[in-house]
Amino acid sequence: MFDTVQVGRKIKDLRMKNNLTQMNLADLLGVSYQAVSNWERGNSMPDISKLSELSAAFHCTIDELLGNSRETELVKAAVEMEENGSVPVEVPDLDTLTHVAPVLKPDQTAKFVERIAKKPTSEDGFTLDKLIDIAPFLDEKMLDDLVTHAMENEGNLNIKNAIALAPFLSEQSLNRLAATLEGNLHDLVGLAPFLSQEALDSIIERADGNVKDLVPLAPFLSQQALNKLILRSADQEVNDDNLTALAPFLDQETLDVLVDKLVAQGKSKTCRKLYPFLSSESLHKMLEAILASGSTEELKKIAHFL
Repeated sequence: MFDTVQVGRKIKDLRMKNNLTQMNLADLLGVSYQAVSNWERGNSMPDISKLSELSAAFHCTIDELLGNSRETELVKAAVEMEENGSVPVEVPDLDTLTHVAPVLKPDQTAKFVERIAKKPTSEDGFTLDKLIDIAPFLDEKMLDDLVTHAMENEGNLNIKNAIALAPFLSEQSLNRLAATLEGNLHDLVGLAPFLSQEALDSIIERADGNVKDLVPLAPFLSQQALNKLILRSADQEVNDDNLTALAPFLDQETLDVLVDKLVAQGKSKTCRKLYPFLSSESLHKMLEAILASGSTEELKKIAHFL
């Protein structure tokens, strides 16, 4: 991306050289003097549509304003597109386009992307890693198509790439791509808000992890999937805090089965924070276990719920 501070200094130098105040320049360009001030402070860049007017006001070239670079050449091509609707013959490389995209209009970026997409497959192509960088500047459909095409060449989408692309892909496309994902429960937390419940349930079924990893995922899973997973994980090490966090998302039957498992494993103390969520039948099973253990302290704690 352009160094906005450096560009701002250049604008100020050229304005001073042409004996213009910020207000004079603002009037010439049809913008506020605050906009000119922000340019000169390096807080923002002039809109592409204003670059030709700036050049005319300063009697200079766009190269003199922005510096001579591949990025500047691309901006000049975008200015030409803005002014006469032409599409440059030269195809930009994707890295340069990604750097310049923040100052381009969406339709300009799209036209350049279309040009690159027609280019024979090469190192400049749309790999998944490179698509992550330009994703914020593409419309949903174009990005969906490019990601699908990239996956055909590279194979399955990994979770890291999926999380980076998720905010910009359509839910339909992301759900389709997510069906190929494999990983652990911890990695899926960042992806969960973008997936449909059905897609997330399917991925979770194949993922590795423990009860602790299920806690942040619980609000996004169906109750049926969560019930199944918590019972599958009941043989692992569990603690009070994890169970308390998950209890509001579990159905009564699952909680009852979970208590039976934990009591059978001699982990009745682990269930103490589940008391508010348990059925009368499960509470009495817990009571029997507590009486058998002779724990007066536990008896006092469960008494409030009987």
